Amino acid sequence: MRFNGGLDMELELLSKTNDKVFKEIFTRNKSCMADFLKCVLEIPDDEFDYLEYVDTHTRVESELDGEYILDICVHTKHNVVDVEVQVRRSPVIEQRIVVYLSNMVKDQTANGVKYSDLKKNVSILIAAEHNLNDDNKYFHKYTLRDRDNNSEFTGLLEVDLLELKKLPKNADNTQLWNWLEFIKTNSREEMEELADKNPEIKKAYNSLKALSSDEAMRHAAHQREMYIQNEMAINEEKYEQGKAEGIKKGIERGKLQEKVEIAKSLLSAGMDTNFIAKHTGMTTEEIEKLK
Repeated sequence: MRFNGGLDMELELLSKTNDKVFKEIFTRNKSCMADFLKCVLEIPDDEFDYLEYVDTHTRVESELDGEYILDICVHTKHNVVDVEVQVRRSPVIEQRIVVYLSNMVKDQTANGVKYSDLKKNVSILIAAEHNLNDDNKYFHKYTLRDRDNNSEFTGLLEVDLLELKKLPKNADNTQLWNWLEFIKTNSREEMEELADKNPEIKKAYNSLKALSSDEAMRHAAHQREMYIQNEMAINEEKYEQGKAEGIKKGIERGKLQEKVEIAKSLLSAGMDTNFIAKHTGMTTEEIEKLK
């Protein structure tokens, strides 16, 4: 909450990198979703004449497949697009995206679509507070191509990676930069400037203000943030436990290796097996195997 001009109190706007908030903004405004996708995907504008949101709690037939939940899934004329917001770095994010893409293809075939009629499957990943690559590019487009001559195997699969932390401070004169800066920034002033440049961003900004005034939405967004923080704490605890166990096992292996080296030296010196066992703590069977 903040004071505006010393008179009015304004609620703090919700974070757009909260996946619940992000989803609400873009599912309430199809034209915003279309405008954002136009900036990311290299496809004609008329591709978005048809745009349909699909159920993101998608169950597949096999129990082994379980359930996969996409943030936003959109069908256009010839594309199926998954849009994901990742607040924290997941150790298996790459594998998860591959599974999402695989299931998106599988869902089409399960609905009777012939191989020759498959739509292109695209996963757009917005990394909010971490980087997946070490370079300075904030936009990466991955497809299935030959590593030597860059020839394309198929255009049916694509991953678009957008890393907000790499976004340059100064605009690069692209609408994609404007959209990503809008998603990233918490500054009302900057959001209003961006809204003045793009009517679709203005719609998204108005939706954000409405959502931020909705008590139920604020509660849902807070609960989501708490869940992510708790999940991170659990993962960090597991990491520290695994690290401690690894160090302990490493020390134990080091001690055993030291005993083995001493035993080998004593054997080379012609010492009796029982004598070596007594002074190293190794069994006679273990020592015999070193001969």
